Amino acid sequence: MTERLRFSVGVALAVAAIALLFWVALTEARWRGGVDVVGAESYSGGRVILEVNTCHGEPELSHLEESGRTVEVAVVSSWGSLFFGGDDCLDAFEIQLRDPLGDRVLIDLHSGKRVRVVQIDPSP
Repeated sequence: MTERLRFSVGVALAVAAIALLFWVALTEARWRGGVDVVGAESYSGGRVILEVNTCHGEPELSHLEESGRTVEVAVVSSWGSLFFGGDDCLDAFEIQLRDPLGDRVLIDLHSGKRVRVVQIDPSP
């Protein structure tokens, strides 16, 4: 490859990268995919509120598997622009387990980590 051709290819790649950055910044592009569950609240009756680190991303459960020791979840949501993160907030949504979470461990399949769960006592 000649020096001039390498230079031209380098310039073309740089221009394409800058165009992509401007498109993302100006359109506030959003992507949809797996996101980390960053926290949860467990209520009686198997009701669990999951929190994900997106803002107005319309999260939804993509996988739920319960066993005697663990509850495994995976969540998909939209997340925003690489440059302008938008509002600084969390999305929360409710899931219903067959049985109360109790002492079972909640595992986020996207990160592979244990999720910190706050047990909410329904008593007054």
